[in-house]
Amino acid sequence: MKAGILCIGTEIVTGLVQERNASFLSHKLVEKGVFPKQITFVPDDPLTIQQTLESLVSDPEISIMIVTGGLGPTEDDITREAVARVAGVNLGFDEDSWRRIVHFYRSIRFKDPPQNNRRQAMIPSGATVLANGRGTAPGFIVKKYDKKIIVLPGVPIEVEYFWETIKEHLPASKDGTYFRTEALKFCGLGESRFAEMVSPFLQNMPSSLHVAYLPRYGEVWFYLYGDTASSVEREEASHRLNTIASTLNDYLFSNIGNTLAEAVGNLFISAGKKIATSESCTGGALGEALTGVPGSSSFFERGYITYSNRSKIEELSVSSLLIEKKGAVSAEVAEQMARNVKSKACTDYGLGITGIAGPTGGSALKPVGLVYLSLVGPEGVFTREFHFPGDRQTVRKLSVHSTLSILFFTLRGNPYIPLGWEKNSDNRKQRGGVFHGYKE
Repeated sequence: MKAGILCIGTEIVTGLVQERNASFLSHKLVEKGVFPKQITFVPDDPLTIQQTLESLVSDPEISIMIVTGGLGPTEDDITREAVARVAGVNLGFDEDSWRRIVHFYRSIRFKDPPQNNRRQAMIPSGATVLANGRGTAPGFIVKKYDKKIIVLPGVPIEVEYFWETIKEHLPASKDGTYFRTEALKFCGLGESRFAEMVSPFLQNMPSSLHVAYLPRYGEVWFYLYGDTASSVEREEASHRLNTIASTLNDYLFSNIGNTLAEAVGNLFISAGKKIATSESCTGGALGEALTGVPGSSSFFERGYITYSNRSKIEELSVSSLLIEKKGAVSAEVAEQMARNVKSKACTDYGLGITGIAGPTGGSALKPVGLVYLSLVGPEGVFTREFHFPGDRQTVRKLSVHSTLSILFFTLRGNPYIPLGWEKNSDNRKQRGGVFHGYKE
């Protein structure tokens, strides 16, 4: 079974608002064995909405459509009218919907809603009304050519609320419907290298199964999918995936946490270890990632944002002579930041990050994207030099992700695993220079 998703809003197509509903709905549809064949974004224009919806309805492969947005109380909220025209019915005032709108409005504003909210109670004739527990606008379902058109408000938390109702209108997964395996998530590998490593396990695969690679900021997500695979072929897909997970277990983090930060946090918790951080170019982004993990208070002791040279000297007792001699962006300063924050916080691990995120501040000797990461812990001292590509935000993101990868590998007993963008990563135990790892 295939679906079409139509997201409506001028603010979306002009880039003013980042659209979230399509991602949420497509993910949920796939879990139920429904393939989102087409996802379309259109502005608040009645003709465009109508023509796009008619195109989706006329597609013989699409049997269900989900429309989001344009159900508000203002004049530019015109989805109701467009859907009614496509369905060939009139709009009518629904008293039950209006009573729910009044009740909801009074419960959060302690007064009656403005009269323009009555627009939200206008429902296409014959539609099934979907009560909204998180907002004023009701959703509804209409049919055209025996195809369901599910219409929802555009607020993401309201779309998420409606999912429990939507899934009741979808068929149960069965042979011949779309399916996708779980996504295995790996860190410390580039897409090309990962593809080479898994290639032997993908030989002679049924034609109904397909592979998907998703590289993202130093991670690779991998899954298998198909739209006609039998239960036997699905079992084979699961077996191949399990083999890959077992073989590349050193790099696999999704079996420990949904995100890399969560996996690192869970490893800290299970080990009973604590960390303190000192960040310069990342500006606290690493601390934010780690403290976003539930239970982080049990492993994250404290974090310092020592952005200036003065703060490094005053807060972490980094030697002013060292900064003058080597520069704030250097392996030596990163290591002293890590050592001193560990000593000051009395933690198992201390971490220092210093670099040049850009766009200014670089030189021929120390270009934009140069970052040093140093980790001091029971395993020893590990300082690495990276040359990250991209703009300021990309350098910062890659710095945080590489740090999380280092923590992940270290906590699993593999501190010498090389990472992308790392200089001289082939020589894992070089003392001095751009990489050094040694036991104190």
